[in-house]
Order: sequence, then structure tokens, then C-alpha cells
Amino acid sequence: MSELKISPELLQISPEVQDALKNKKPVVALESTIISHGMPFPQMPRPQLK
Repeated sequence: MSELKISPELLQISPEVQDALKNKKPVVALESTIISHGMPFPQMPRPQLK
């Protein structure tokens, strides 16, 4: 895995995630924009309620 070089002002990684990455443990990241903005038609039926 290559090292990600990004400004700390743009991305904050918690100490727990940093530790997991350092120790090659699995990390799951969930993208939540779809919950706040919804899905495009025709998939619109509010997936966050399922």
C-alpha cells in the first residue's frame, strides 16, 4: 500500500484508525452523503430507513 500524502486540514484520521492502518488491521469507511442528499431517481425510496 502506498502512503497517502494529504494536508491534515483536509482529512482527519482518528488515532484508532491510524493504529489499525499501522498494524495492517482492517478498516471500514462508510460514505454518508447518500443519507443526507438522497439517491437519484428511480432508486429514491429512502435506503437509510431499510
